[in-house]
Amino acid sequence: MKCPICKSTLVEKTANARRVVKGQKFTFKNIPAYVCENELCGQIIFDSLIIEELDEAAAVLNQEDLNKGIIGYEQFKERLALLQVN
Repeated sequence: MKCPICKSTLVEKTANARRVVKGQKFTFKNIPAYVCENELCGQIIFDSLIIEELDEAAAVLNQEDLNKGIIGYEQFKERLALLQVN
């Protein structure tokens, strides 16, 4: 897969996704992503399914999470799985 910006190769890695959740800056860390191998570009692309998961996770973050300002990918995946069971 090629970077839409510089046409270098995109490599599967993890990256942080920063969003505003309930009016607060929040970081989801270690999210699976495609990252441009060209360090001068550094374009990050998240799969649409990952974006949907981030949206779901953002909707269920509690105040403690928001106060920390960060949550790891595995943590929010576990929480989403628990919500689907209940």
